[in-house]
Amino acid sequence: MEQRLVLTIKGNEEQILTAHLDVPDSGWMRIPASITSDADQILIDMPTVDASLRGQLHYDGQSIEGLFMWQGEPIPIRLNAIAEAPRASALIYNSKLSNLEFAKEFDSISASNSSYFPGLIAKAKHCPQLNSILVYSGGKLLTEEYFNQLDKNTMANIKSVNKSLLSILVGIAIEKKFIVDLDEKIAQFLPNHKEFHENKLKEQITVRDLLNMRAGLEFNEKFDFQFGQHPIWDSIDWVRAISELKMSGKAGEFYSFSTVQAHLLSAVLTKATGMDTLTFANLYLFHPLNITGVVWYKSQKGIYMGGSDMFLTPREMLQIGRLYLNKGMYRQQQIVSEQWITRSLEGDFPNEMISGGEHYGYLWERFKIAGIDAYKATGFGGQYIVNVPQLSTSIVTTANPNYLSGGQRNSEEVMQLVTSFVSQIAAKQNVKQL
Repeated sequence: MEQRLVLTIKGNEEQILTAHLDVPDSGWMRIPASITSDADQILIDMPTVDASLRGQLHYDGQSIEGLFMWQGEPIPIRLNAIAEAPRASALIYNSKLSNLEFAKEFDSISASNSSYFPGLIAKAKHCPQLNSILVYSGGKLLTEEYFNQLDKNTMANIKSVNKSLLSILVGIAIEKKFIVDLDEKIAQFLPNHKEFHENKLKEQITVRDLLNMRAGLEFNEKFDFQFGQHPIWDSIDWVRAISELKMSGKAGEFYSFSTVQAHLLSAVLTKATGMDTLTFANLYLFHPLNITGVVWYKSQKGIYMGGSDMFLTPREMLQIGRLYLNKGMYRQQQIVSEQWITRSLEGDFPNEMISGGEHYGYLWERFKIAGIDAYKATGFGGQYIVNVPQLSTSIVTTANPNYLSGGQRNSEEVMQLVTSFVSQIAAKQNVKQL
């Protein structure tokens, strides 16, 4: 079976080359490679997948001809320079059966005129990593576009958007009295993990600290570990591995974004509610919103991953956006209190900006988009729920986070597109943009 290979080679200011291999048809993305070159000879080594490429540059660097060694098998290969890498195959994405009740609701709010933003839709079609964009404004779904042969039933790994959902679940748990208050020590919910009981700094960590990303645990979220060697997610017991991390300071002092803190929230919810986090979410959040069949990865110990690896359709993500836009109400039912929504957007450090003028509350980010106050749930590589209350607008996107191995760049390009949609909506409503 033939497969497309995309080799990305970059050079920095010091003329040091780096490389990554992407295999769009199998979903393998961001395979790290070392690269050496001498005149027109080039050697690229990918030890994590037992592969290498030895070849020769031709036509002023516009092609590479040589042998691709794949797990001991030599394969003659020619790679040609391209202006734009191909999209990942649609076959790598999973779909779910259509939820008929859910579909009827969205059909009822879909605007009959689908060409509200023809110029922006045309632009979106040329954003290779983008898989979907939904624009809900004024009670109507103005735009619902899918790309790469995907559709409304295609699920996306929402990445860190899951953190914002965990915030909602904690709010519900407090309202339902499963958790007394935010200042409860997490140690009482993790009785089998001695580090949280015997370490004087760790025993002070509270639920509030986890929501604020200020637990004090020392962990570099951006460090790239080799495949199969992640100290947390490749271990058998994720909570135990997290509990053994060093402390960088006292809990509550310093902000440090990390998924390990969100996973502790999932473990706390599991113990506090007496049910696994997905069961709790289904009972009090998803099923009341007509969201069913949620896929969510969990550890070998049965704790659902806090902070990532939850799979939702774009419409299901928009349902969450609409819930927050409607102050926690859905069909005359208060799913989560308006007070919690306000708290989750503010957090406990209202005057402290994290980066780029953005403010991180309880796992939701407040920011300005097109000069207008907004907030968002953000997932790596372009997964967004963006709410602009002043415009009664919620925008959802899903994307391939690893397109051309540029997760941060992918996110920024998608957000630029979202900003353009907001600008047009603001202009139509005569809302001043600062």
